[in-house]
Amino acid sequence: MLVPSSSADIIHHLDAFVANTGQLTAIGVVCLAVTAIMLMSTIENAFNAIWCAKAGRSITQRLVSYWTVLTLGPLLLGTALSIGPVLFAVAHSAGEGVGLGGSGRFLALVVLPLLTAAVLAVLYMALPHRPGHWSWAAAGGVVGALLFELLKRGFGLYIAGAGSYESVYGSLAALPIFLIWMYLA
Repeated sequence: MLVPSSSADIIHHLDAFVANTGQLTAIGVVCLAVTAIMLMSTIENAFNAIWCAKAGRSITQRLVSYWTVLTLGPLLLGTALSIGPVLFAVAHSAGEGVGLGGSGRFLALVVLPLLTAAVLAVLYMALPHRPGHWSWAAAGGVVGALLFELLKRGFGLYIAGAGSYESVYGSLAALPIFLIWMYLA
């Protein structure tokens, strides 16, 4: 959900960011790991409060759980989010426009929200330290996916109607738009 003409600038900035991560020092890696663990602990505490979990996990269980979520979570979420453009390209190459009927509409309205719901349901089952019913996690995943889809569509309409960002910020228009998206998501 970025301004279309700024994609080359975004790719350049992302390449520079990735190149700079190779220069990360040992202290930087340790600080990043500690920050990630503190973030995961905060998320787990919130989930435990929501699910009314009385006791927490041991340190070893927490670290294994955090490591699993920090490695598999982005992979699953990235797969769910990146499969959409691939499926849309397949539908488009088959002669169907994305906005038209057929598989383009099916992908947009069914497949992508189901993938997002599945990823959220797995997180809702794995993260809290309390055995829960899979149906509760599935229902939470479906509600979360529906809300996320509504947010994506609403934000897309906002971006489509807010052409003044590019005229004011130029190629840096992607930064405030990205920050707004991250805040909302």
